Amino acid sequence: MALQVHVVNVQHEPIIYGEYVTSAMIDELNNSLMAKSRSVLDEAAAMLQAGGLACETHTQLGNVAEQINDAVKRLGCDTVVMGTRGLGSFTGLVLGSVASRVIHEVSVPVLLVK
Repeated sequence: MALQVHVVNVQHEPIIYGEYVTSAMIDELNNSLMAKSRSVLDEAAAMLQAGGLACETHTQLGNVAEQINDAVKRLGCDTVVMGTRGLGSFTGLVLGSVASRVIHEVSVPVLLVK
């Protein structure tokens, strides 16, 4: 079986407070987040292709751990490889890290790259 690489970028949905928020403002924010995601994915895909690896890219909006778990199930992935931002042990301890939430959410092995 050939190696299949899926590159997923999940952007957190914005949390908006206030009385003067219109659907157009929310659409503009979501479109901006999706454009950022596509830019990140294009860069990652270019690096993989330069190394001789083909990949498929996927952009999602929502909770990172939940979206990664959904992608693992939907795409039939057997491993998750993800980077860490290295926010520091205290921040990770108090807030919990995205990587930690992904590790607990998915049913496949997770390889973290610093």
